[in-house]
Amino acid sequence: MTIPPPDIFVQENATIVGAKPAMKRDTRKDILLAAICEFARVGYEGASTLVIAKAAATKQPSLNYHFGSKEKLWQASVDYAFTELTVTFETIHDTVGDMAPVDVLKVMLRTINRFAMRNPEHIDIMRQEMGSRSARTEYLLSKHLVPMYQHINRVIEAAVAAKQIRDYPPAFLSSLLFGAVTHFFSVGQAMDTVYGIDVTDLPQAVNGGGKVWRLAGEKCSA
Repeated sequence: MTIPPPDIFVQENATIVGAKPAMKRDTRKDILLAAICEFARVGYEGASTLVIAKAAATKQPSLNYHFGSKEKLWQASVDYAFTELTVTFETIHDTVGDMAPVDVLKVMLRTINRFAMRNPEHIDIMRQEMGSRSARTEYLLSKHLVPMYQHINRVIEAAVAAKQIRDYPPAFLSSLLFGAVTHFFSVGQAMDTVYGIDVTDLPQAVNGGGKVWRLAGEKCSA
């Protein structure tokens, strides 16, 4: 008689020995991803916590458990959405001291371009809030956008001083450049309808060569 391996000897309701444990679900992250999509789509006032909960495959009270209120959920969503870009800009600032200002500016623009390409809904949250003055606008500006623009403006001023770019006011040039490298990915539906272009799959979109893919798990449903 062949004796079966010990890992199949189990008692009723017992854990199977040798079985791989199931991955624990990160409900908080699921809520944040769903909230980013909802806030980007309809803005803070139009966003429904019930819709967010359903998109995150959880119950509405779970949002209060993890975040306390809709306002705090919005703040956590903004932090989740923009911290990557904020940290990357700080890293660029700390590591490119020996580069020409115009080359640093190119790195910054490619960074924003890649960020917008992977996360157009993150840019859409920003645009939802910039149309009015509110506590949310001030939060987004002070914590994320002002530091980013300050980095860009310093590099623009250095590039102008080195006569590497024309002397345009930083306020206009930074806005023009930021819009140029982000808007395309925020209007994906228009690009698809008018030009038949899938903005999530563009050859040579960043640094040349290769296909561009949205990050798995961060794609908002249509």
